[in-house]
Amino acid sequence: MVFISNKAPDMIILDEPTNNLDLKNVEILTNSIKVYHGALVVISHDGVFLEEIGVRNEIFLSN
Repeated sequence: MVFISNKAPDMIILDEPTNNLDLKNVEILTNSIKVYHGALVVISHDGVFLEEIGVRNEIFLSN
């Protein structure tokens, strides 16, 4: 299992982080985010990923 170190930044911004990942790497990313203690800004259309990482607030943009 991969963990983010104690020297992790206070905020991480992810723009479509699962787009080019295979299932194993999505799992590694998901598990790493679950143990991260900081702010996240995530832009994603991957509903399963968002649910897995425990997104609590969403902002929807429209044209």
